[in-house]
Amino acid sequence: MKIFVKLALILTIIPNSVWAMGSKGLHESSEKVVKAVREGKIDDLMAAYSKDAVMYAGDVAKPLKGEEIRKYFTNVFANVELNSKIINPYHEIRGNMVVTWGDYITTIKNKKDNSITTAKGRFTDVAVKENGKWKIIVDHTSPQPEDPKPAN
Repeated sequence: MKIFVKLALILTIIPNSVWAMGSKGLHESSEKVVKAVREGKIDDLMAAYSKDAVMYAGDVAKPLKGEEIRKYFTNVFANVELNSKIINPYHEIRGNMVVTWGDYITTIKNKKDNSITTAKGRFTDVAVKENGKWKIIVDHTSPQPEDPKPAN
């Protein structure tokens, strides 16, 4: 089963460095997402998404919304364990919106055969405050492309 896991979520959604810049509640939101993904807790993870969120997963052709996001992560959590590291994250806060982007590497352990693979990619996440809580409205990941071959 090919799963290009879209776990820019692990530490990207609302990272600690953004929290340090003074936006109340970002650190707590980030910690909840990290815990939900590592423990495979779908309800806790879905609580981080706005009901109108759109997710562009690196292994799915069409954008996912609402229940489709839940089904995607339910499938992921049923089949693999994840551990991600964010590389060169950038953050921009504008009022009640935060945008985070960068690269990541995710170690994926298959629950059936214990095989381990690695996925590298890039991400962009956008979150807004809804009723005083940070909620993801756009979650986008893509596989890291190969470097172009040198011209002959």
